[in-house]
This record gives sequence, C-alpha cells and structure tokens, in this order.
Amino acid sequence: MNRPMSNGSRVLGRPLISMGPRLTAAGRRFLLCHASSARAGLSCSRECHGRARGEEQVGAGSETAPRSASFEILPGGNTMVWPPGATTTDPVPALTRDVRAVIMRTRWVAFRAAGVQAAAAGFDLERGLDKVARLASEVRAGGAALAVFAEAFLPAYPRAIAFGTVVGDRTAEGRDQFRRYFDASVDVPGPAVDRLAGIAAENSLHLVIGVVERDGGTLYCTALFFSPEGYLGKHRKLMPTAAERIMWGFGDGSTMPVFDTPLGRVGAVICWENYMSLLRMAMYAKGDQICCAPTADGRETWLSTMRHVALEGRCFVLSCNQFTRRGDLPADIPNTLALAADDVVSTGGSCIISPLGEVLAGPARDGEEILFAEIDLDEIARGKFDFDVAGPLRATRRVPVDSRRGAEAARLTVSLIRAAVGVDREDVGHRPVQRRLDADLLAELDNAT
Repeated sequence: MNRPMSNGSRVLGRPLISMGPRLTAAGRRFLLCHASSARAGLSCSRECHGRARGEEQVGAGSETAPRSASFEILPGGNTMVWPPGATTTDPVPALTRDVRAVIMRTRWVAFRAAGVQAAAAGFDLERGLDKVARLASEVRAGGAALAVFAEAFLPAYPRAIAFGTVVGDRTAEGRDQFRRYFDASVDVPGPAVDRLAGIAAENSLHLVIGVVERDGGTLYCTALFFSPEGYLGKHRKLMPTAAERIMWGFGDGSTMPVFDTPLGRVGAVICWENYMSLLRMAMYAKGDQICCAPTADGRETWLSTMRHVALEGRCFVLSCNQFTRRGDLPADIPNTLALAADDVVSTGGSCIISPLGEVLAGPARDGEEILFAEIDLDEIARGKFDFDVAGPLRATRRVPVDSRRGAEAARLTVSLIRAAVGVDREDVGHRPVQRRLDADLLAELDNAT
C-alpha cells in the first residue's frame, strides 16, 4: 500500500508532479524514477526508495513492473538507478539532456547540506585540489546536495605566519615565503577553477569554497560558487581583517552575488564581513536564503555571531573553518603559535544554523569532520512570520534623518545597495535574479541625504 504524501497543497495516495517553481521531494522521486528507468531499460515497482531527504519514502510506480529499481536522487539532474541485487559500484545509466533540463528547472523544497571542516594542504594547490575531490566524494556519499568549505581552503589560511613583516620593514625571507603563497594561489578563471567545476559536476554538488585568488600582482580572499552545471561566480572579501591586509587586497561591491539555484538563493559573507552591518543588509535585501560563511574564526564567540546572522536574516547559515595543526602548514616557514607538528593552531568550530537561530550541527572542535543538516526552505517563511529584516525597512520614511552622521550612513547604504543591485542585474554568470531591491527604500534613502 502506498504511504500518503503531501505535495504542499493536499495529501494524496500518490504524489503529484508539479512543474512550477518548486517540486516536492516525493514528486521528484516519481519523475526521476520513471524518466530514468524508461531510458535505462529498467522498470519501476510500487516501492521506489530515494534519499532526496536522507530518509526512505515510498512513491507510486507503474502498474506493471516485472523489475524494481532502487535509486538515489541528487540535485543537478543525476539519478543513480540499479536493478535488484546490483551494488553502488555498478555502472550508472546516464540521464538524457531533456530529463536533466527538467530537474534543473525545479526547485528543491528540502535537501541535505554539508559543512566541511578539514585542514588545508599547506601552500600545495594540487594536493589541496585532490583533497577537495576526496571530501566532495564523502559529501556525496552522505547524501548532501550542497558542500561549503572554509575560508582560504586553497591553498591555505596562513595562520600565525608573519611573512617577515613588522611595521616599516620586510625581510628577504618573508618576501620569498609570500612568493610561495602567491605561486600556490588560484587564477579565476584558470585550471584550478576548471578542476573544481569538474568536482562539482562529478558529484552532482553545489559547491562553495574559500580560495586565495590571484589577480595580477594582488591576492584576494575569495569565495567561489559552483553548481553541477559549472562555475557560477565569486565574492571577494570586502575588508580583510587585521594582518590579513598585508597579504590580501580589498574587494568591492562588484562581487556581492546571490545566486538563484535549484536549492534556493545562495550567497557568501566571509568571516568578519559578518560584522559589517551594511553588507549583511545588502545580502538580506537580495533574498539570501542560504548564507555561506567561510571563516578562520574558531573562537567560542563565533557561534553566537552565526546564530545572530541566521536569526536576523531568517536564513540558513553554514559556517566552515579549518581544523589545522602546525604540521598542516609548511614546516620551513616559522609559526608564531606552535612548534610541534601536532600542535593545534585552528580549532575549527564549524556549524550549521537554522533561520530561527537553532544549531542544527556543530560546533565541531575535535578535528576534521563533515557536518550534515537537513535544509527545509519552508522554515524561512515560518521564521519571517514574525520578522522580515528587509521588509520593515520601508519604515525609514517615518524616521527622519536629521544629523550629518545619519545622512552619511544613508548615502553609504544607498551606495552599497546600488552596487549589489548592479551585480544582480548583470548577473555574474548565472540566471537573472528573480527579485529586485525595493525601489521605495532607495528613494527614501536618497531623500534622506
């Protein structure tokens, strides 16, 4: 007997398939099972077991089915279909392009996400890419559709490395250490980006990863975005923190994207950018639903920051840090925090937070670990029932700006938000944004100045 399922509007004996903007997990299983089976020469029974939400559910199959098919659904259009008795190592029939196109047009109501806490490969880009490939495979095995990696995971976050600098002086040894870091960094576009795109495609993952980007003679702390279809775009950290300014340049409003993906609207705010209230507001106003927060902050206080951001923006937050020992960084470059190879220089603290500020996974502090959590986008609407931080901004018309400081803040807000809107309309390599910023807000802020 079929287990009743809901398609979001009513409960039926078998799932309905909605071709609208969202497709339920049950409906997706029904569609994929039949579409892929027909093309793979297999047939489905009444019991089709999927892992779209990391749990077994029963969907309706064909009325006549001499064979059954057990399959796993992964966002991005890949479905693995096996006949009875087969193992996951057997060849997987590929979906045709038209079926993949249907899947890419649908939106996931719920999916599984992963936060990857791991050590970088210490100024070795190729070894780091190999590690990303291995970890992405583990994420896929865990049933996740989205994987987030830490800040500067490629080639490494150089914690406690001074590069021979003091105020007013640089050493020759420090210059050469920086040269090694520079040589191991990532060109965008470039071979490393192509490799990461291949990793995302191979594992049917949406991937957000922190890299050190090399552009001309300057390095930037950057988050790269990938879908199973390829490279989406990037965000450069606007304001490097403290001594990071010695090695990294400043980003600007031209790389503040929020990508509209089948998983939801995905953006990134890196580390202490999360303390920049105007940047947070720009991301909220652009409808950021899944806020990725690659970080290097492993302090206990970071968890409260991430809970605040999730609760303020009514969004999911995935924050990932590296767990690093002295031995994970180049042994011949002095480190001011540790001497022994086993000494811990970064404790991690990665976490996943719900739109109501609840800790869904983490904080992880005991070593390398992959955190998993179920992401249900309907939780965002439930959270905004009592607070929508970007909506009540219309109330600015009732708050006169009568001070020079207030006028300067308003002008800065207008500048930052307009930069964000410009990025949306030009669409940094992906589909146009479905929402635009409230024009009344900009008008009111303009009038206030």
